[in-house]
Amino acid sequence: MTSSLKNPMVLFFLVAFGMPWLGWSSIHIFGMTEPSPLRTALFYTGDFCSIGGFVAIYAQSGKAGVIDLLKRCVRFNVPVIWWIIAIGVPFLITFIAYYLVGLGGDGIGEIDPAGFSNYLAPAVLINFTTGPWGE
Repeated sequence: MTSSLKNPMVLFFLVAFGMPWLGWSSIHIFGMTEPSPLRTALFYTGDFCSIGGFVAIYAQSGKAGVIDLLKRCVRFNVPVIWWIIAIGVPFLITFIAYYLVGLGGDGIGEIDPAGFSNYLAPAVLINFTTGPWGE
């Protein structure tokens, strides 16, 4: 490893920006306009910013630094009601949107309450992986 690759900031920028540019450029260069597993995988290279942070922390502080970072990421220093609001409001907004679309007859038809999780799971997963986890 050269000395510049031991620098945590250099490692961070190489991983955090290099991988998305490589992935997204590949989508464009190879003209991947149709959905496919490879195109989806290349799209998710944009999530390497978080991975770049872990690589930089590991380069600087080793395993102990990564463990410390993970401990700080899962602190629950707020009342439970705020967790319920933070998790529940997006579900409530999505439910209302699906309900209103169903009332207008513009696509989804009847809403099956038992299968409601099927409507939400993909959207929540995409929002989580391209939002807070990806950045």
